[in-house]
Amino acid sequence: MHFNKWFKNTTFILVLIFSSFEISLAQDSLLNKIVSISFNRITLNEAIQELQKVSQISFAYDPAIILNRRISAQAFSAQKVEIILQVIFNGTGLQFREVASSIVITRSPVSIRTINGIVYDAETGENLIGATLQINQVKGVTNQYGYYSISLPADAYTLTASYIGYETKVQDLNLQKNNYLSIGLKRSTFNMQEVYVTAPASDSIETLNSVKSISPSQLKGMPFYAGEADVIKALQMQSGVKNPSEGSSGLSIRGGNLDQNLVLVDEAPVYNPSHLFGLISIFNIDAIKKLQIYKDYIPANLGGRLSSVIDIKLEEGNLNDFHIKGGISLLSARFAAEGPFVKDKSSYLISFRRSLTDLYNSGFRFFNINANYYDFNFKTNYILNKSNRVYFSVYQGFDHLFTDNNYSNNWSNTTSTFRFNHIFNPRLFVNFSAIYSNYINALDITSLATINKEWLTGIRDLGLKGDFTFYKRAGNTIQFGISGTRHHFRPGETADYISNLSLNRFRVNDYGAYFNQDRNLSPELYLNYGFRAGIFAAEEENRVNRLEKNKTVYNFEPRLQLQYSFNSNQALKISYMRNSQNLQLVQNNEISYSSFETWIPANSKVKQQQSDVFSTAYTHLVNRWYFIEVGLYYKKMYNQADLTDHSQIVFNPLFESSLRFGEGTAYGSEITFAKKTGRLTGELSYIYSRSFRKIMGINSGLKYPAIYDLPNDFKISGSYHFSNRLTVSTFFNYSNGRPVTLPVGFFTDNGSKVPIYEGRNSSRFPDYSRLDLVAELKPKIKENDVKKKFLSIWTFGIYNLYSRRNPLFYRVTQLESHRNIGFEESFSGVIPSISYSFKY
Repeated sequence: MHFNKWFKNTTFILVLIFSSFEISLAQDSLLNKIVSISFNRITLNEAIQELQKVSQISFAYDPAIILNRRISAQAFSAQKVEIILQVIFNGTGLQFREVASSIVITRSPVSIRTINGIVYDAETGENLIGATLQINQVKGVTNQYGYYSISLPADAYTLTASYIGYETKVQDLNLQKNNYLSIGLKRSTFNMQEVYVTAPASDSIETLNSVKSISPSQLKGMPFYAGEADVIKALQMQSGVKNPSEGSSGLSIRGGNLDQNLVLVDEAPVYNPSHLFGLISIFNIDAIKKLQIYKDYIPANLGGRLSSVIDIKLEEGNLNDFHIKGGISLLSARFAAEGPFVKDKSSYLISFRRSLTDLYNSGFRFFNINANYYDFNFKTNYILNKSNRVYFSVYQGFDHLFTDNNYSNNWSNTTSTFRFNHIFNPRLFVNFSAIYSNYINALDITSLATINKEWLTGIRDLGLKGDFTFYKRAGNTIQFGISGTRHHFRPGETADYISNLSLNRFRVNDYGAYFNQDRNLSPELYLNYGFRAGIFAAEEENRVNRLEKNKTVYNFEPRLQLQYSFNSNQALKISYMRNSQNLQLVQNNEISYSSFETWIPANSKVKQQQSDVFSTAYTHLVNRWYFIEVGLYYKKMYNQADLTDHSQIVFNPLFESSLRFGEGTAYGSEITFAKKTGRLTGELSYIYSRSFRKIMGINSGLKYPAIYDLPNDFKISGSYHFSNRLTVSTFFNYSNGRPVTLPVGFFTDNGSKVPIYEGRNSSRFPDYSRLDLVAELKPKIKENDVKKKFLSIWTFGIYNLYSRRNPLFYRVTQLESHRNIGFEESFSGVIPSISYSFKY
């Protein structure tokens, strides 16, 4: 009883004490202190300093978080410090609290929300690569599967989605929680005045990027040989890309060798992208979705070559409707069909192209030859749900060439890719790929050999890889991934592999990993950096089918690019990258269009190629009509291979002893001026560049020009849009002739003239020039055609308008006393063309 009374009394006293203590604390709180102060448009930092003097209160904060902004003129009379701080901090994202005898200022916690999804063609359902999304001042771009992800503080925004050739879409967005939003864009249907005076909203972004993109519609409007729209020939028209010889599919990019370009079709490598000895490429225009070339700067997720990556994506097929399309030219006939397997869920594309040259055999004038080719594409995809999608694509191409003297050459490319896209969460996207590629070349030279008449070469790949993309926040994207590939090399062998004339085969395990980060350091400064690392382990298979461990090479390839934007239309880019290449193409370059190729891996006798590349470029987009770009580059290449004089590859198992290795140097400047909009559009470029090699055992160890050293290269292309139905385009190219090794004299030995050579590549072909013209005519659309959605285009072209006779190769003759050296012409005379394309 006494205890209960004591407990109640004690509790009452404690409550009274604590209540009095709380009242005292409230009265003594720094935030409750009453002051009078006025601010006359001073900075926020100055306002805090002034308040600190007047109130005699200590403020603790990181100066970096105080915004450098002015506050409006305000006056406070006998107000609490808490009220004053609430007013001047309004809208700044800052908060304050009392700690001990100070007021601490910190950033307010921000709730980050993510919007992600797919941007697609509203008509076909196909995903759009490189579409631009802008939310206030924050920009994002869809990846190669049309996926995007942007993270922002929770708030209300306006989202703008745009893509070249499509209508811009604007919509309000209340980003209070994570939001999955797929955006369908409609194709532009402008009248004549609108289509040629209005620049796409994304032009500034496209122009300042390091990747060059070419769409199928752009390809179809370019001048081509025999009217055949062609990917490789379109690339040869671009600034900084050189073709050592007319009629070739070879690409020399910034002083690099022809094998230093990685060509990908839906991520699968293609080792010989040519038909008809390089006259056209293996890519059917009706199957291509987008073409991208990386030559200034190759991001870390792509690699394996020293000069460039050419990335070709095939169409997936229409998810909504069935369509057919195709066409015919003087070289080939093609047909394609697309449509849904399951509407809005699954689609397919199938295309086929077959040559017509063997039907009339009139396209080759430099020797008597018969040729035919075909290629086939199939692709399908299935949308499992919004987080999962699968793709499967197949390519098969075949060439058969033969002459009347029992010479024949057959080659084929086969690729297949299975891909699985998965969205782990709004910020993490992954693609897993299984890739197959097989290149086979069979050379039949019965007239040159009496026993082993067939020579086989090839390379087969089977690979797996995973590519992850983490969208950390707006302006900060991280990519990383791993890959593994099993290569099988057949450098050269007879039909009877155990013959002592065959070269040993190789099996290689090729492993790689990469990390890449895109980051906006400030609104003006953009950084891309990363690295690739790899292990390349080769095993040599001798002719009794025994594997011998050969050599393992390692590579580490850092890369860095900085871009400073003076404003939305001007930028300066500076980049460095180290590239490694573990595959080597050995080829006799006397005839640059030869399809015969020998691929060998880095091993104990063949060294790994590497390069260090420095480049810079200034780009200025003027009034959304014109852009000017000036670029410089310097490239140092290591372990560059070349064959000694008069080397033989075929039937020579010791040909590797004829290889010599040394250094290469390439440098140049590129100036490009283009007009992007208006009735008249076009591009003018001038490139001055040099490319040299210095290899012990060749040219007495002295520096000599590479075969693709073309110092001066001038290109101009243009199109004039007379109406919605008629467009006329032209292309002109002038360059110095490529280097060649020619005899400087002859001596007689037993009645035969023997040439005397002096210096590797010390002579040159005559300067090269060509002018092409093409007119694209769209028939008048009838009302029934509009209902049926039938479209067609007639293309009329003239190749080599002023009949320039550009030499293709040279021949040393002993039969004509008045002429020791003869140049063989390529495509002499004017060559007219006509082609027809349709879509239904």
